[in-house]
Amino acid sequence: MNAAERLSLFDKADQSEVRNLPWSPKGIFAELKAVADNRKGMSMVLMSDDEAQGKERVQLIRKASDMGLLVSVHKARGRTQGSGRQPAEVRLFFVLPGESWRIPAYLSMKRAFRDYDWSDGAEFLEGLLLGYDEEQMTSWVSARSRRRIGWQGLTCYFVMSRTQRAATKRLANRCIDPSSITKDIEVFYCVDNLPLKESIRGLLPEGICLCRASIRASGVISESGFQ
Repeated sequence: MNAAERLSLFDKADQSEVRNLPWSPKGIFAELKAVADNRKGMSMVLMSDDEAQGKERVQLIRKASDMGLLVSVHKARGRTQGSGRQPAEVRLFFVLPGESWRIPAYLSMKRAFRDYDWSDGAEFLEGLLLGYDEEQMTSWVSARSRRRIGWQGLTCYFVMSRTQRAATKRLANRCIDPSSITKDIEVFYCVDNLPLKESIRGLLPEGICLCRASIRASGVISESGFQ
């Protein structure tokens, strides 16, 4: 498959599925208003240490105070990744006084998963604490599952013959049977992390299967195996 053929297998980005849009003053001010109007339980802005020292944080806090919102600032230790840690982050929480319970609940949840693998359930709980309803979170998690396998590693796609796919299934989808490899297996990933088209089966050549697996930085296939 060439690059154009690979790209044709994926849907275009659907902005209706995007929960975390790039930070912008206009966007966050609209979300703060939703919290102030009690249409959303809580808003949380994630900043780097450097960003937190800038004027944007002061503007947000002043705007939130004018709306009658409580503001809480927390510095989070970076999550463990491989042999090191990611840089520290600063979280700004904005809630109505009666919803302040969400902040310690959110922090406890994030602490529980700081050094452990994230999951669909953790993502669902985070969304509920941020004020999204169950229908929104179900849709969000479902959309993410179309884009990737699990939450760890890079989702890679493997172009296999039906014989190779059957051999992989016999090994409980844990690995590719070495004896089934009679020629190179094409492997690629989608840079933009797009979902596969619903009509994917009809787009593949006869006798060809497209599988995916999450590959960790160590090169090991994650627990979810091949799909």
